[in-house]
Amino acid sequence: MIDFLILGTGGGMPMPTRFLSAGLISYKGRKILIDCGEGTQVSMRISNCGFKTIDVICITHVHGDHIVGLPGLLGTIGNSGRTEPLTIIGPEGIEKVVDGLRTIAEYLPYEVNIIENPKDTIVLNNGFINGEVEINTCILEHSSPCIGYNFNIKRTPKFNVESAIKNNVPKLLWSRLQKKEEKIEYEGKTYYREMILGEERKGIKISYITDSRPISSMTAE
Repeated sequence: MIDFLILGTGGGMPMPTRFLSAGLISYKGRKILIDCGEGTQVSMRISNCGFKTIDVICITHVHGDHIVGLPGLLGTIGNSGRTEPLTIIGPEGIEKVVDGLRTIAEYLPYEVNIIENPKDTIVLNNGFINGEVEINTCILEHSSPCIGYNFNIKRTPKFNVESAIKNNVPKLLWSRLQKKEEKIEYEGKTYYREMILGEERKGIKISYITDSRPISSMTAE
């Protein structure tokens, strides 16, 4: 389902057993990295995480212990065989900082798209099923521009055998409709995903807040 892995929690200086700030969300074979301090690659290697399927990197702020690991990681992602575009999201100033860091990671086999200080909901569609994962941000209080993240993951209803039988959906189509396809034309009839699913399910929300002073109201709606 959804895995959240803490890759590093240290500040300032990476230690042999404690790397700098980074977290990794894995969902249906795709990944979202949050922050990229020194040691992020080492921690991912130790945890046996793949690099190629990182589709989005969310940076909370541009202090070194949250972003200095980025150039090396971008290079490793390229060496892993990735060719699809990758998105970096961050606070005000992120584009300038990423451009500077990429002085030593200039040539990559994929496109890097930067979203700076987003105000609206970001709907992920690169690597993810379109509309299934949404990202909202909120402004935090820190010594540099800093944002927190809400990751909203929609959940499709569970497979319902009674519904599939009632709608006369052939068994050989059940798995395809449940996992991949919205509709299937078969023997002159059209079968839709909702014909084999049960009731709607509440989505999952993951919030990531770091390096912020206490604030009375914290929302990212």
